[in-house]
Amino acid sequence: MTPDFLDQLALNGKTSMISTVTAIYDIGCFFGAISVCVIGDPLGRKNCVLLGTTIMSIGAIIQIASFGVPEMIVGRIVAGIGNGINTSTGWYPEYASC
Repeated sequence: MTPDFLDQLALNGKTSMISTVTAIYDIGCFFGAISVCVIGDPLGRKNCVLLGTTIMSIGAIIQIASFGVPEMIVGRIVAGIGNGINTSTGWYPEYASC
């Protein structure tokens, strides 16, 4: 993280909060991967990847536009959900023929 970024979010010297902001992405990934159990079959592989990519893009936009830690955390969770969907969908070889 750059000094300007840390100044903008008032995170200078707050190593615990920086760690939380960084690690919260994995929470989103977990929930995104679990959600594929429900949405995977109805949507199919290609639409799941499209949905995951769209959600990741929304999360990235939220992170880019954030001026505070709560917004950054929400953006990280949303982007993580999209990444979890993509990772879980693209990982299983039995869906490769779809």
